[in-house]
Amino acid sequence: MMMKKIIVMTGLVFCMIGVSAEEQRVAANFTALEGNKVNSQYMPRPTFATTRSIQGGSATILEFEMQNYGNKVSKFGVATEFVDENIEAINKYLKWAAMAKERGDLLDKDIATIKGYDVGPFYEWNAYQFHSGNQSSHYLIITQKTKFLSFFQADKDAESLVLDEENANRLIKMLLEFKEGKISKSKVDDYQ
Repeated sequence: MMMKKIIVMTGLVFCMIGVSAEEQRVAANFTALEGNKVNSQYMPRPTFATTRSIQGGSATILEFEMQNYGNKVSKFGVATEFVDENIEAINKYLKWAAMAKERGDLLDKDIATIKGYDVGPFYEWNAYQFHSGNQSSHYLIITQKTKFLSFFQADKDAESLVLDEENANRLIKMLLEFKEGKISKSKVDDYQ
């Protein structure tokens, strides 16, 4: 128990190092989905994007957030330096979805766990999974995981974002625009 307290306190100190310096909301060009048990479908949910500059960690990140049913939020982020690896995982999902549709396969399979961004000793990783809803509908599930000093932290309450093929392609486009510095930001300073 004492060791847990030491780790938590150390983590809090390091969190103070990696504080957001600048945050700007940008338009998300895709919509994440959430399973709806009432009608047994994946339903679109409000999805938002924010660019953040981090001190003591990855220089700039693009963070996505989906408002779930109830008060929960699903999110994940990608730093400019890790965009290519995250796109590779999304492309693998698209390849598998095409193959599964052609063959009529149903499967649930881990694709990859890729670094998203870092803040001091904390690393946020994006776990990508493939999920078949039926023979013609296959989904990409993205869950953010936290790693502290090279150990994944158990987060039983982690919520996932779910994307279909169309929205996965839109996410790729947005990540490429982010990497190339083409994400348009509103002129917040104009409103004074």
